[in-house]
Amino acid sequence: MATTASASTKRMDAGLAPYPSATHPTASRKRRTVRAKTKTEARDKLRNLREDIAASVQAPAAYTVRQAVEDWLESGLDGRSENTITKYRYVLAPVVERLGPSRFA
Repeated sequence: MATTASASTKRMDAGLAPYPSATHPTASRKRRTVRAKTKTEARDKLRNLREDIAASVQAPAAYTVRQAVEDWLESGLDGRSENTITKYRYVLAPVVERLGPSRFA
């Protein structure tokens, strides 16, 4: 049986090691899990997953809402059709128009 590691031992006993990585449009969180044969391997994999996520969430100080939306539309929608991306671009246009130059603090 595969062992998993997580911050919660209750979740670990259930065989899952969740790590929230993103949010669905429905406001529920996506959870990534790791699986391994031993608890030590599972903890190592979970630590590596957390480091990977933390490393990819770095934003420059001058990062604007417009840049964030454009980055998300360009590379954050893997597997989505062009129609979906076009719709997202259309729906986000008023947000970008109003908040585009705003910087993240």
